Order: sequence, then C-alpha cells, then structure tokens
Amino acid sequence: MVIIISELILIMLIARNLRNKGLHSIYRYLCLAFLVQAFILIVYRLELASIGRNVYYSDAEVYWNATLSLLYGNPVRTWNMGYVYYCYIIQITSPFIWVGFINISNILLIDITILIFSYLMVNSQVPMKNAQFFILVCTLNPLIIYALGRNLKDVLFLFYTMLTLVIFHWLKTKRTKRITRGVLYCLIVILAVLLTDVRPWGFLVSIAALFASVSEVLAYHFRKSPVRFGVTCIFIMVSLPPIAILMKQRGFLSHLDLWIPIVLENARSQSWSRLLLAPMRILTGPGPLRSVLGNEYFLFYTVSGNVFSAIGAFMWWIVLGILVANLLVGNKQLNHLSKMLLLIFGLFMMIYSMQYGGSLELRFRGIVYILTSGLVLSLVPRRSDNRVRSLAIIMMFVIFAGGLWFS
Repeated sequence: MVIIISELILIMLIARNLRNKGLHSIYRYLCLAFLVQAFILIVYRLELASIGRNVYYSDAEVYWNATLSLLYGNPVRTWNMGYVYYCYIIQITSPFIWVGFINISNILLIDITILIFSYLMVNSQVPMKNAQFFILVCTLNPLIIYALGRNLKDVLFLFYTMLTLVIFHWLKTKRTKRITRGVLYCLIVILAVLLTDVRPWGFLVSIAALFASVSEVLAYHFRKSPVRFGVTCIFIMVSLPPIAILMKQRGFLSHLDLWIPIVLENARSQSWSRLLLAPMRILTGPGPLRSVLGNEYFLFYTVSGNVFSAIGAFMWWIVLGILVANLLVGNKQLNHLSKMLLLIFGLFMMIYSMQYGGSLELRFRGIVYILTSGLVLSLVPRRSDNRVRSLAIIMMFVIFAGGLWFS
C-alpha cells in the first residue's frame, strides 16, 4: 500500500500543478478516470476469480510466480527481473499479499505517466486543450487500462521512459547548478539501467532522448559559432569511448548481442510488403471486430478483456481520425519535447515492426496509443473548425475501412 499511496500523492501533486497552469477541470477528469478504471479493474478481477485464476496468463503468470518465490525467500532468476522486483516491493509494503495491489499500482502508473507528459506539454507551450484531450483519450480508453493494468511490465517501462523525458526536458529548459546537473545525469544512467532490466533494449530510449538533445546543441552552436560547434563535436567524440566501455561493463552490449539477432531473424522471416505495412497494422490494430472475437484470434483472452479491447479499439479509431486530420491541417511545431518523443516513437515502431510485423499484443497497443496521441498533440495545435471536423470525419471512414482490412 505504501507504493500505491505514494502514487496517489504524486497524482494529486501533478494535478495541482496542472490546475495552477490553467487546467481547471483536471480534478473532474481524474474523478471520471478513476471511476472508469475502477469499474474495469473490478470486472477483470471478478472474471479471473470466476475462472479460478489469480493473474492473467502467459508472462503475467511468470512474473507473479517469480514474485511469490521472492516473498517466500526462494532464489529467483527469470527474464525482466526489473518488473519482478517492482512487484515484490509492492507486496512487502502492503498489509497482505494480494495480486490486485499490482493491478492498482499499474493503473495509477498509467495515470502518472499521462499526467507527467501533459505537464511537459503545457511547459513546452503546447495549447492547453491538447493536454486536456490527451488526458481524456488516454485515461478513459478501456483497451489502455485493461492492457496495461494487468500484471505485465509494459506500463513500468513506459513510466521509466517518461521520467527519462522529464529529466532531459529539465536539463534543456531549466538553469541548474553543476551539482544538480550532475545528479540529473546520474539519474539518466540509473533509468537506463532500470529500462534495460525491464526490456533488453530499454537503454536505447535514453540514447534516443540524448540524441535529440545533442542534435539541438550542435545545431545551436553551428548557427552561433563554428568554433563552439567544433569544440562540442570534439567533446562528444572524446566522450564516446568511456560511454561505450561503461555500456560494455554494465552488460548493455551483451543485451544487444542476444536481442538483435532475434529481431533480425524475425524481420527476415517476413515479406517486404508485411514489413512496409507493419506501421499501419500497429496503428490501426487490433480493431474492434478482432478484439470482440478474441477467442478466435488471441492465444490467451478473457471475455471482459475482449469487450474492453473492442470498445477501446473503436474509440481509438475515432481519436486516430481526429489526430490525423489535425496533423494534416495544423501547423507543425517541432519543439524539444516532440523531437525526443518522435525519436522514441520511431524506435518503438521500428522494433515492433521488425519483431512482430505489426501483429502486436494488447499491451503493446496500449503503449502505441499513448505514444501516438502524445506525439501528434505535442506537434500541432488541436483545432475544431469546420474544415478539421470534415476532414476528421473523412479520415475516420478511411481508418475504419483500412483498419478492418489490416486487422
């Protein structure tokens, strides 16, 4: 319960800051989100109880069994131990052992991640209505809540990713003392380690955010002073060998040695047309029809999960039509935040396309929904004039037609 209470406190603190920034309806949004999320969680837990299960199938069961082994003092070694330790901490700080505490914590992590990014949007001069729309479409989508609220590691990975963006954004926009900057850089390294403990390629998130920040620094020095540009380039080249040595010592490169061949082999096993169409499959899948018929298309499923996923996929197609319309009509503003998120979004899309050919599990869809919404809404002002409304309706029909075909 300590973790859950801490998450609730953090949600209230971020919400208060958003309210002070001008988002006066934030508490009403949160109350509505909590009601929807509580309903989804209760239905999910009741269904699991009715079929005699404590957790979802597959990876969720592996993580829960590993957590129980840790609680009973047994030696444990499985994949993604970073998430297992997180579940273990939740249980030892709670009054009794109950897997539902992890579900509650995961759902609160979704809310925290969304609120943090909304705050970054507001601080980056993104229109307030974009932040409002982002909060609503992400905290109220049943697919996102169901997919990421289960006993799976993906929401923790997304949370660490968002914290990485926060630190890089802070270093870019705030004047800080050298000691403070040193602490923040140490936190970036720690987060890179934590990300890798959740997913083998997790440290690439930190590298993508770093690349976005360094490119801005180089562009600035190139415009202002060729001498500074040269000095900065030399400094970067001198810094690369120690960083590579550190990565090797920590085992990051060994992670790549294990993971890259698997991804490349999966990519080679698929046709070029499937790889090219994979991003469209990722953005439009699984679709409401495939979701509601999860017993035919999914290896593991719950009835409530099929219903929540179908509703969430239907809602996402509507939102995606609105996002595409605004992206086509709106004036793109590539600020520091959107640059970092663009690189991370591209990283996710590339990896998921090569690894799975666009056929993703629901938990990956939940992440993609959040990243896509955040990227587009941080790039362009959300408009509601007649031209955008008409284009949005057209795009919805296109997405519905394409989504039914791709999924």
